[in-house]
Amino acid sequence: MKMLLDNSKKSHFPLFILCFCIFSLLSCRYRIGHQIPIPEDPGRIRITAFVFTEADSNVRLKISDEEFEVVNTRRIVNILSKEDIYEFVFKEDFDSVLPSGKPSLYQIKSNQYSLAREIGRLAYLDYIMIVTRTVARFKGVTLEIDMINVETAERFYVRKKIEKAKFQHPAFWRKTWKELYKELFEKGKLDLTITANRKGNEHIKRASLERSIFKPKDQPAGTIKNEAVLETEKKEDAPKSVERADMHQKIPEVEIFNSGAQHFDKQRSSLPEKIKKAALLVNDLKTINLSPVVGLILSEHLRSEILKTQRFRIINRENLKEALDEMGLQMTGIIEDSEAVKAGKGLGVKKMVSGSIGQVGDYYTVSLKFINIETLETEGMIFEKVKALSEEKLFNTINLVAQKLASSLK
Repeated sequence: MKMLLDNSKKSHFPLFILCFCIFSLLSCRYRIGHQIPIPEDPGRIRITAFVFTEADSNVRLKISDEEFEVVNTRRIVNILSKEDIYEFVFKEDFDSVLPSGKPSLYQIKSNQYSLAREIGRLAYLDYIMIVTRTVARFKGVTLEIDMINVETAERFYVRKKIEKAKFQHPAFWRKTWKELYKELFEKGKLDLTITANRKGNEHIKRASLERSIFKPKDQPAGTIKNEAVLETEKKEDAPKSVERADMHQKIPEVEIFNSGAQHFDKQRSSLPEKIKKAALLVNDLKTINLSPVVGLILSEHLRSEILKTQRFRIINRENLKEALDEMGLQMTGIIEDSEAVKAGKGLGVKKMVSGSIGQVGDYYTVSLKFINIETLETEGMIFEKVKALSEEKLFNTINLVAQKLASSLK
């Protein structure tokens, strides 16, 4: 009997050692590096992405971890760069923060993403995106995207299960990524607005401080800024390029909308009469005492709310930029009304909405006007203001003007 117990102990001892080693490896703390120099911040949302794969041991991956990371980082960059809301930060731009290389998924997610947030703080990031591909035998693939606010630890996530039969269709994957980003944006747009507003206020304070420091002594208060300050501000406000030779290659996207007016009319004529809807171009909202990024986020929210009324087919920002690109007018940031009118004519659209949002004293204001693209006449206006208690009030006001707009436009 004693011999059996001794043998039992001996047989379990290697297993105990193995479990202890695995636990030690998993629980070891990632060695983090040092902070990067303060970046030139134009006010856009600084974001990066970590891409991971989790697969059963008996699953053979057709796309390796490394290839999946490269391809999907490229897709993320292409999607985010079209929005002009984000500044994608590549890992080589903050490699001093990651001296041990990319951390594991376990390390990133442990302790409520504390390591991810620490990396974000040292790299001056606003958000970290964590993309996970989970591959299980006979169960297909699950894609999950987490977006973590570095400052507040707010987390937004989307998940999509994909059938095995659809693995070989690149067009399906591109469409899936667009849908996932759209869903993620809808969940996180209020938080994005709060972050952009905070960054905008910090930028205004910084610029004001610089003006007070560099203003010539003989320059009276309220006069025009000197050329040195203007040049500094231009550099600060200039959008930062996200191009990388290996990452920012053009990936062909699914053709959802052709910017030619002829194709646009053919699409309409092929629809049943009952479901034909007027096309409406909604241009970017200008901002008054708010960050331009806030204007871009709220412009997307306005388009989404108008679309919910089911009265119009919205010409979105991507359609608009494609039309401008075809005309040789590459635009970044908020698109001017004059350029939007040119694109609208090329798209065969007759109505356009433009306007502004701002903060005047203790109030947020939203002002919209309806423009006839053919005659350039302003056919109506909507104006709303609300106490500037929180960014959520801005969203509620946008919801209100979208309803008013839908009921007033014919």
